[in-house]
Formats: sequence, structure tokens, C-alpha cells
Amino acid sequence: LVLRQPFYLGGLIGTALDAANVFAYQTQQNLRLTVQHLQERIRREYLTVLLEVELKKTAAQAQLNASELLQDTKKKLRYGVGRKLDLLRAKVRLSAMDAELVRRKNAYRLALTKLLNTLGVSQSSEVILTGRLEYQPIKVAPDRCLARAITGHPSLLIGEANVRLALDNVKSQEAGDKPNIYLQGSYGRLYPGSIASFSGNKRWERAMDGGIVVEWPFFDGFATRGRILQAKSQLDQQRVALKKRQENIHLQVTQGILNLQASEEFLKAQDGNVDNAQEIGRA
Repeated sequence: LVLRQPFYLGGLIGTALDAANVFAYQTQQNLRLTVQHLQERIRREYLTVLLEVELKKTAAQAQLNASELLQDTKKKLRYGVGRKLDLLRAKVRLSAMDAELVRRKNAYRLALTKLLNTLGVSQSSEVILTGRLEYQPIKVAPDRCLARAITGHPSLLIGEANVRLALDNVKSQEAGDKPNIYLQGSYGRLYPGSIASFSGNKRWERAMDGGIVVEWPFFDGFATRGRILQAKSQLDQQRVALKKRQENIHLQVTQGILNLQASEEFLKAQDGNVDNAQEIGRA
């Protein structure tokens, strides 16, 4: 029976424990990233459904207006104050509005189907939307948004974990050139009856020893050196990948802020058109 307890393996034990902790942390960040992507997808699809509801209402109102215009044109033509060309135009407009209403209804059903599928809800479920598509101004601080994204974005934390795992791999490969020290003890029993014995002693004999075992490879054909160079190259790749992720996050935050500002300016520019349209409708 031989018992061997590692005492020093060139730093390999501590590196392995650190790698295990980093891997567990990386798994948590992957879960966070998945949850965030799912939340974003649900919000986007829910807002799309609300948008399709409003577009369907608009299409229905346009179809009603086109129908009323057609009836008014027929009356004018019957009393001799209208033209056949106006009647044809009114019919074409009504036909276009009918097609638009059908298209918007289909778009609404498709958007609702996607949302229910993402939520894992049965397609036969009856859904009542309680939210409304309303504009709510959002004030953002670009520097604060960027700092929060850089320090807390799961993809960056995953990238940092990859760098740390690559560093642990370098240390693990470097341990191949270092000595390994073990505390070792052995215990054995031997029955001399199977061996020629002139003394005639047939009792079991016991043997025990213990000590420190040191293993130190002197030359392995530069295999360890090659593995170290490869591990360092992988470490450099992970650092470059992390830098690229940081730049991508910076770009995403900048684009998001610019898109938000552009949407606010577009909304302000369209306020006048909405008021004019409502005035025409009342007239």
C-alpha cells in the first residue's frame, strides 16, 4: 500500500483551483447574458405588438375615411356635381385601404404569435394587452452609460474571465519545468513461504517506510517550452478579443444614444404633422 500526498506541484494546484472558480464565475455571466438577451427580445416583441395595434387602428380609420369618401363621391355624381374620374379614384383608394387593413391585421397576428412563442405560451391563449404605446422621454448621460456598460456588461466580464483562464493555462504549462514534491509513505506484508527460506521462518513480514519524493524533469525535448509559448499566444489572443469586445460595447452604447436622440428629434418634427392631420380630420 502506497500513499502519496502532493505537497508542491510547481503552483499547479493553486492554478487549478483558481481556474475552477473563474469557470464558475464565467458560467454565471453566460447565464446573465442569456437572460438579458431574452429580456430585450421580449420587450422588443411586446412593443412591436403594441405598435401593430396602433397601426391596425390607423388602417381601420383610413379604410373608414376612404369608404365615406366613396359614398360622398357617389352622391356628388348622382346630383351632377361630381366626376367619374373622382369616383374611380375613390374606389381605388378604398381598395388600397382595404388591402392595407388586411396587411396590418396579418402583421398584428404575426407579431403576437412571435411574442407568445418567445414567452412559451400556447398560441390558442386569449391575450389582452394592458400596455399602451406612449412616448416617454428618457434622459441619458453618455459618460455614465458608457462607464456602466464597460464595468458591468456580461460579455466583457466573460472576456475578462477568458483572459484569466488563459493566464492560468500559462502558469499550468510553466509548472512542467518546476519540481514536484510529494509526501509518501508505504506499507507492505510479505509471506516468505513463497520464497526459499533456509531459516524455516514462515511468519508474515512487515515493511514500512516514508519520506519526501522529489520529481524534477531535466529534459523533455523542449515539449514544455513549446506548450508555454502556445499558452502565451492564446493569452495574447484573449487579450486582443477582450479589447475588441470593449470597442464593440463602446460602439453599441454610442449608437444607442445617437438613435435615441435622433428619434426624439424626429418625434418633435412630426408633432406638427399630427396636429395638421387632426385638424383636417375635424374639418
